Amino acid sequence: EAWDFELVAAAADGELDVLLGRHLPIPAGFDTEVLRIEDYVVVVGPAHHLATRKPVALSELRGQTLRFFPRRFAPLYHDRVLAALHSTGENFDIWENPLPGLRNLNLNLCEDGFMFLPRSVSGQLPAKIACLTVTDDLPPIELAISWNRQATPAVTTLVRTARWLARKEGWVRTR
Repeated sequence: EAWDFELVAAAADGELDVLLGRHLPIPAGFDTEVLRIEDYVVVVGPAHHLATRKPVALSELRGQTLRFFPRRFAPLYHDRVLAALHSTGENFDIWENPLPGLRNLNLNLCEDGFMFLPRSVSGQLPAKIACLTVTDDLPPIELAISWNRQATPAVTTLVRTARWLARKEGWVRTR
């Protein structure tokens, strides 16, 4: 597990043959394939006034702060998330977490703050955290696997298994 710049640098140095991520830059000599297409969810703390709601429109979060990581950690992902939010015409102040990541939810979620995450990530959060379905029509987020074209048999098997799992689980859907 690492941020985008670390993953891509490790791939360029030959330390990694396979990358799994959302909107990662594709290193030279790598192929890529989308394994999962999913929706975003809004994540709020238990004291948030919308925590008991299930569907929410982004306009209901107007005036609140998006709790997010600094752009330098994952520029493409950061830009895609903000583009999805802005596609609704809403703009949000951003608080950049000095200790980014899901391990620091107490810093991230305040009564007036929210996070914007892929739906699959919501299953990894503590039960007290509320994950709300977004009613706005947003572009989906993609999870992709990228691999070195000079693949070893182990890499080829991993990619084949990832494709099989994506089909079996129904993760890739037509937009």
